[in-house]
Amino acid sequence: MTVQTVEAFLREKQTIGMDFEGDRLTKILAKLDHPERKVRVIHVTGTNGKGSTVAMFTSILQEAGFKVGAFTSPALESEREQISINGEWITEEDFFTCVKKVQSAVEEVEANDQTTVTSFEWLTLIALYYFSVYSPVDIAIIETGLGGEKDATNVVYPLLSVITNVAFDHTHILGDSVAQIAKEKAGIIKNGVPVFTAATGEALPVIEREAKAKHAPVYQALTSANVQMISHDLSGLRMSYHSTYSKRDELFIPLKGEYQLENVATVLMSLDYLKMFLAFLIDDEDVERGLRSVTIPGRFEQVSEQPNIILDTAHNVSAISHTLKTVRSVYPEQEIHILFASMADKNNKGMLKKAEHASASLTVTSFASERAAPVSDLLNQIEHAAKVGSIAESQEAVVEWTKKVPENAVGVVTGSHAFIASVRRFLTHS
Repeated sequence: MTVQTVEAFLREKQTIGMDFEGDRLTKILAKLDHPERKVRVIHVTGTNGKGSTVAMFTSILQEAGFKVGAFTSPALESEREQISINGEWITEEDFFTCVKKVQSAVEEVEANDQTTVTSFEWLTLIALYYFSVYSPVDIAIIETGLGGEKDATNVVYPLLSVITNVAFDHTHILGDSVAQIAKEKAGIIKNGVPVFTAATGEALPVIEREAKAKHAPVYQALTSANVQMISHDLSGLRMSYHSTYSKRDELFIPLKGEYQLENVATVLMSLDYLKMFLAFLIDDEDVERGLRSVTIPGRFEQVSEQPNIILDTAHNVSAISHTLKTVRSVYPEQEIHILFASMADKNNKGMLKKAEHASASLTVTSFASERAAPVSDLLNQIEHAAKVGSIAESQEAVVEWTKKVPENAVGVVTGSHAFIASVRRFLTHS
């Protein structure tokens, strides 16, 4: 068995879906001597902003001298990128070794209970074993895969629980109202563990109610701290951050989008807590250097200057809105041309409406996935077809589309993590 065989095996198990059973995972963890109890964790959930939040935590804590594990999803290139220490993917050798260690426990429980462990559960088990036993870290930043209460990562008992925000996504699984989705996200809250969130509106009282029931204090980032944008351009965001415990008049992060302010506020409030109440040694220079070093492939990533092509993994209405607002902010005078593909179970009508209204042209396509929306379905959900086109599902067609983006315009490729993963490799090298 090779690493490539293991990755293919895990991808095959993705078709099982979200059949999470906490009991079977607990049994497997017991056979592994409970690695989830041997590592300090910051647990992160939310609709959007999880990847940015994990990246900020990782970068700042690494600058402060900590050995930091990160478990994220989904992958753009390899399953190995979902498990990293200090920004470095788990090596092929270590990945293979951890898979073999976890495998015997998984197979025993599967045989005894007549059950099947999902791909994401496999990766969660591998990450927890890697971070706690094989290459122990000082702290691990663990991102949920989907939801919260029923997520495989919810076996951890963290130092902090972080809920970035709550919006409509995965409604067929998480619920068809913000309140229902918020309740599922709030399922990561543990007894007495502080909660840091940027959630507002209908979601916030749900989170507060769930936290109160578990005697967990809640800190809302945008009311407990004051974060103000100083400037926003192609290089990133400059901002100030003031809270009860820290004052920083100017910080810079090389990420685009005013919405990142709430993610920064959530992270910095969380770090203030770690410093003040858990004696983490993190100074102002660590925060400044850490934020300056943050990079997130696939999030407003410019892969070509001429033509100007931006990749963004926005995959729900809220995220698409933020992305297009950012494009207009960074490129106020330029036409926007959009190439869109998405999963069939998403609110594609809502996303396409946003894309159509913001763009000079909108082109739809598809990609190699059983869950991908067919081009014909996307075309049927567009209100005004005059400026809408389609291209074939192929590398050559995508490259040809990028070449047709006018010189003084910006091309935005978006709609799905999986779509961006499918085109990013050849676009970054074409």
